[in-house]
Amino acid sequence: MTTPESTRPTGDNTGGAPTEAELIDHLQDIDRPVSLDQLAKATGAARDTLKGRLERLEARGLIIISIGLYYVTVSLVDSSQPVADGGRAHPVADIDLSPEQIYTILSNERRRETLRFLSRLADRDAETYAPVGPLSAVVCASGEEFCPETGGDDDDQHATYVALTQTHLPLLHDLGAVEYYSRVQKVAPTDIGLALTELMDIVDGAADTGESA
Repeated sequence: MTTPESTRPTGDNTGGAPTEAELIDHLQDIDRPVSLDQLAKATGAARDTLKGRLERLEARGLIIISIGLYYVTVSLVDSSQPVADGGRAHPVADIDLSPEQIYTILSNERRRETLRFLSRLADRDAETYAPVGPLSAVVCASGEEFCPETGGDDDDQHATYVALTQTHLPLLHDLGAVEYYSRVQKVAPTDIGLALTELMDIVDGAADTGESA
């Protein structure tokens, strides 16, 4: 059974094989394992050329190639994302939030810097909770509300501390991005918060690539 014309990958100049990004998109569109022969027929690519491209995708951890007695099947690894041709796919953990909730979290600079700081902390020690005082100093120093060469004064840091404890940390806690214990003024990231930081890193990387192009 061939794929509909609208979802059939177009070939490149290398033996008619689709690009790696097109293969990822195609596997997402059909959303089921497919045999190598079926994939070759659907894409119009030479079987050997297609096999080499699929092996590269498997080596990068993006697809699974299962070898049976009489056939080979190809399926997409969970959470692999489509990528631009020549780019790199980034597996991102599932984020159990609506798009509006994600936009709400990431729309504020202080919330973004809070998640970045907590992610760096988790890289060093996953069990550590950050005191809000030092966190507010780091978030303040990364902000735009004061002249960078001053490093921020006590009033700036106090304003950031108040904003974090009264607005941003409760919001992040309610949306499941952090665990915030207001009585002891400590906070740690959740899996959702770490996934959002990965998402920000992907966006930052794409922006850097665009600027250097």
